[in-house]
Formats: sequence, C-alpha cells, structure tokens
Amino acid sequence: MRRAIALSLAVAVAIIALGLTALGQMRPAATISTPQASAPNATAQTQPPVISSITPTSTPTASGIALEKLGAGNYEVNYTVYLKLCAGSVCFQMRSWAIYGEGPPGNYTYGIFAGKWPSLGEVTWEMWGATEGNKSYGITKMCIADLCANETFLPVITRVTLDKPLGECEVVVNGTKLKGVLSVRAHEAEFLDIRNGHMNETTCFFNGIPLRSEAKITGVEDRTAYVIIEAVWLRAFDEARFREILQIVK
Repeated sequence: MRRAIALSLAVAVAIIALGLTALGQMRPAATISTPQASAPNATAQTQPPVISSITPTSTPTASGIALEKLGAGNYEVNYTVYLKLCAGSVCFQMRSWAIYGEGPPGNYTYGIFAGKWPSLGEVTWEMWGATEGNKSYGITKMCIADLCANETFLPVITRVTLDKPLGECEVVVNGTKLKGVLSVRAHEAEFLDIRNGHMNETTCFFNGIPLRSEAKITGVEDRTAYVIIEAVWLRAFDEARFREILQIVK
C-alpha cells in the first residue's frame, strides 16, 4: 500500500493539529507522568528517553549493533525533528525528537515537541501512538506553562516508502556512516491548514528504513511548511517499549 505522508509529516500533523484544538480546553496538568520536555541533548542522542519503568537493554554503538541486519519491519529509530510553519511573514518553529518503531506485532511512536507559539509563548506537545493489527491508538498532551490538556486521537503512523531511487546518500547513525538510497518525489498534500498544497520530499533510506527526510509544502494564501527529520540512533524493534506504549494508549 502506497503511503502518501512521510513519518515526519504524520507526527507533526498529529501533534499540532490536535494541539490547536486543545487550546480552548486547557486545564490543570493531567495525571500522565512523563519525562521533562526539552530539546535533544548529548544524553538524549545516545540513550532512548525513559518511558515509565522501561530501561533499554543496550545502548546503540557502532560495534554493539549489527546495523546491516536491520530493515523495514524490524527497527527502532530516534529522530530529531525540525518544523517551521509560516502564514505570510508570521512563522512558528519547533525543534524536538521522536522515537518510531516497527515490528511484527505493530508500530509505535513517542515524542516530545517544543517551541514558541506566537502570542502564547513556550508550548510543549507530547505524543504516544501505536498500531495493533488494523487498529490505531494515540494520546497527545499539550502544555502551556503548567496548564495542560490531554486528547485521544487516531494517530497517523505511516512510514516513508521508497519511490524513485535517484542515487546514493550518506547519514551518520550510531557514530557510523551509512550509505543509503536517495528518493525524491513530489505530490499533492494537505498539511495542517494548508489545503491543496504541493509537497517536495527528499528521503535517504538504509535497508528500507528512512534515516533522513526533508520536505517543503507550499499552499494557497502564502502558507508554507518545512520539515526535517534525521536519525540519531538506530537499533532493533523493542517489543517491551511497544507493549508499554500500547498499554498507555489503549
């Protein structure tokens, strides 16, 4: 089945579109206990974020993981994410990170997104999403200062599929330079409040896994979106993490 939306865009759609809806429903912080929201740092780039009591079984390193054995259908990747949305000269930027895993039982994602929203100041979104069989589940939490709102939603957890290979590309993951296949495509897309938009997308794949993706969407009324995701580390699918996230969102 052809996927029309890249993982980076799907994550952004799920977070921001629901965050806008939540603006009118702010209430004291809910009961979900989560790690401190912050931009990725050196520690976050080498260790998966802790979700509840799960501790990663290993720290990915160049020699500690057989990267060549990983591929679409069995992997977990931690992405840094950059998003810029503009309506005319007014722009909003986010720098964040997100985990995405894909394995036999299903897919899962978890991420923290933070940025300064015009007229609102610092805003943070946190997202959990999972698929099991033909069912999808998701929760997003939006916070402005100490006021937070939780929403359930059906997440768009998709993966980029290789379209038209145009040559080789390189991405450094786990301290190792990986050579992949470059794919470039353009198609019509609706993104947030951009209707009838046109998206140009460039993605670098390693064994079918998207390691770096860059997309620009332009639409009517001078609205644009620019997204970059880049893998920081890569390892095998974590079924324990999948089960815990699934339990959180179901």
